[in-house]
Amino acid sequence: MEIDYNKLAQNDEGCIEEIKEALGIHCNFKAGRIIGRVLHTLRSSLTYVESADLIQHLPDNIKIIYVSDWKLKTNQIELKSLESFVNEVIVNDSAHAERVLSSRMVALDAIITIIRVLNKHINILSYDFLKYPLNNQLKEAMYKAA
Repeated sequence: MEIDYNKLAQNDEGCIEEIKEALGIHCNFKAGRIIGRVLHTLRSSLTYVESADLIQHLPDNIKIIYVSDWKLKTNQIELKSLESFVNEVIVNDSAHAERVLSSRMVALDAIITIIRVLNKHINILSYDFLKYPLNNQLKEAMYKAA
């Protein structure tokens, strides 16, 4: 089932519009796909318990993107650093017929922006599942981007 990103953006609690604006994207479909690539990569690094905890705190429309296209029997990846996060997001994007990330820089910007917005809304960086040094690298990147 395809997500209606226009409807999600209409009923948004601020996150999707904030991410779109920060990334300079005007298309709800593309923004939703980019958010999905980042969140699905993050999801692939979490245990089911960690995902369940995160889902409880995500804004509703972001929650829908997070759980979409979830295959429960996938290999868990390890996100040790921001570089590995970028690499895995690129791999995730490459696995789709319609790629939405044109470069590593676009992927890096998307990761930092999405985590920054989620941190503003739900303090995602306070959760234990983002391990050191990834957590510190994200904080530093967000500080530099501000």
